[in-house]
Amino acid sequence: MRIVINIVSSIAILAVGAVLFAFYGQKPEIPKEPESANEATLVRTAEAVEHTEPIWVTTSGEASTYRVLTVGAEVGGKIQTKPASTRGGEFVKAGTLLFEIDSLNFRLEVDRLQAELDRIDAQIENLNVDLANTKKLLDLAAEDVALQQRQLARVRNLYERKATTEAELDAALRMELMSRNTHQTLVNQGVGLASQLKTKTAERGLFEAQHAKAVADVKRCQVVSPIDGRLVDDVVEQGDFVKAGDPLVHISDASHMEIHCQLEADELGWIWQQELSNRGGTSDAQLQVEDPIDFTPVPCEVVYVFDGVETVWDGELTRFEGTGLDRETRTFPCRIVVKEPEQTRLRSKGERTIGITPPTLLSGMYVDVRIPVASGRQLLAIPREGARPGGSVWVVHEGKIGIQRVSVVATQDDMAVVLGMQGDLHKGDRVIVSPLPAVFEGMAVSEVVEGDVIEAEAAR
Repeated sequence: MRIVINIVSSIAILAVGAVLFAFYGQKPEIPKEPESANEATLVRTAEAVEHTEPIWVTTSGEASTYRVLTVGAEVGGKIQTKPASTRGGEFVKAGTLLFEIDSLNFRLEVDRLQAELDRIDAQIENLNVDLANTKKLLDLAAEDVALQQRQLARVRNLYERKATTEAELDAALRMELMSRNTHQTLVNQGVGLASQLKTKTAERGLFEAQHAKAVADVKRCQVVSPIDGRLVDDVVEQGDFVKAGDPLVHISDASHMEIHCQLEADELGWIWQQELSNRGGTSDAQLQVEDPIDFTPVPCEVVYVFDGVETVWDGELTRFEGTGLDRETRTFPCRIVVKEPEQTRLRSKGERTIGITPPTLLSGMYVDVRIPVASGRQLLAIPREGARPGGSVWVVHEGKIGIQRVSVVATQDDMAVVLGMQGDLHKGDRVIVSPLPAVFEGMAVSEVVEGDVIEAEAAR
């Protein structure tokens, strides 16, 4: 009896399962909207307008000082004075006393050389007196020579007439010879005195140069700042002994600032194109200059964002850094020079209008660099949503989609600046800015304003 009951129960369960499967196991039919071959997709479009503003090449970099000078000791000695106002981190003006080296030995050397100069001056004065006396004696000797020559002439005349003896003639000759000898001795003495005077004068010049160096060494014992700048560190302290040439302090020149940045090859290409346009053409002959990769300074903006406010400085892209292309980053290192780091402009970012701004461009700041570049080709501006991944835009022509290839040159705010790759995109073309799940060439679309699209989607 139990077996029969089990069999009946199993059959009943199978029957109930079959009935439930027949009722609930069918796939429900999904209502389909009637397809229409002429139905067009609603899209939002925007007009492609000509972009006449400069292209902003944007990069980032680190600010650094224009130069750091190493002030060294020009003389050796002990650091006698180091003012407290000239320690590391202080800002100093040009001419501010930084260190004072013990100058006792140098002042003694000045006194010694001054005594040598006084001694040589006395010797030169004696030589000048001797020269003056010798000149007077030489004049007298010349008169004596003339007198003896006239006497010799008279005696010789008498001897020819047999009016005197040969002994008197020899005596006259001897007297004339002695007068000429005395004259020549005085001449030689004058030459010797002139030579001694020349030697003493040269010796005085040597001592005078040494004296001037000693005086300069006394002045060099006071080390002053050569420029306006900030002291970087403390290399020596008061009481230290230094030698000539030892570094004393490093001074950062804050009159100029530089930005170390890097440009991509395509970004630098825009700058070179502008440079060629400024030179009047693009031929290879116009590139034959002394530096083939040189360019005229390009004005730019240096921006530092802090507390919601942009601080802007005027700068110039002046030169390349290094030898050319960086091997690791494959970029071109460049230098931006800010000539007036204290001249700032404020620009609010978003709704923030008041914030904390730096008073000057400081070393170590990471800043953005914006370089305006004028393009020689026609560029078009479209909404950023219209630039599709892969470098294409969807253009509406007579109610159908046309896919055009473009190159995105730059993005500024909510706009994208593009360049048509094959010249198919023109000014005034309607570019689709709304997203579409699937797009193909020739797809039918209908342009509507944004409100119509919202209503159509709600109705659907």
